[in-house]
Amino acid sequence: MKIESQGDEYIAFVSGLEVGTPNYDLMLLQLLAQFLQGNLGDQALEKARSIVRLVVLGDSLYRPDEARQLDRKAVADQKLAGLSDMGECLQYLDTFLAELAGSLPVDLIPGEADPTNASFPQQPISPYLLPQASRYSALNSFPNPYECTLDELRLLCTSGQNVKSLAQFSKDKSWTEHMEFQLKLRHLAPTAPDALHCIPMKEDPFVLETLPHVYLCGCMPEYETKLTQEGVKLVSVPSFSKPPHKVVLLNRFT
Repeated sequence: MKIESQGDEYIAFVSGLEVGTPNYDLMLLQLLAQFLQGNLGDQALEKARSIVRLVVLGDSLYRPDEARQLDRKAVADQKLAGLSDMGECLQYLDTFLAELAGSLPVDLIPGEADPTNASFPQQPISPYLLPQASRYSALNSFPNPYECTLDELRLLCTSGQNVKSLAQFSKDKSWTEHMEFQLKLRHLAPTAPDALHCIPMKEDPFVLETLPHVYLCGCMPEYETKLTQEGVKLVSVPSFSKPPHKVVLLNRFT
């Protein structure tokens, strides 16, 4: 698919910010904000002027692996390090998002580590947890999975739990191959509810009636991209907190 345009426009995707990670260098978030706002030099400014939206694909806050195995009461687990507690982590994330929401639209999608329900699909992160950023109408909190249409471009996004769950049963495939398999099945969570906790519903919310133009999964170990035979662009978005700290830019028109 190619949409008519008068110039490049990019959607920036980032995942796994994991604010509060032990020994986390908060300068990384400052550099990310400066890049998105075009404050890192002429070349970055030219690219930043073409970024029309930021999508945050889950795990914005850090939680230890042990706490992820417990219920949501573990969200204030004492093993949270780097920042003193969840409240301080949220405060820093709130400031970061407020800075960005003052200059471009920001879509926030929850992940496994974030303060919302643990089961799939996840409810949006409450705006009351982000009082500064929520003052801006440009900040939008969405559920996980997240689907939207920008002009004629259909995007389907998750924070990666559904892909990682599937990968447990077929470890010889790449992340994009797992994503493609889900699209072939026309189902986003084929391992639910046996291997992926999900909310009981009368109708299956993971059935895909139509295919998106782009399917993205966040919090992945590495960046991958692939174009399926059906014409869907697949993108695995790596965790920003892990080296080499990548941000994915998607051109809306190509």
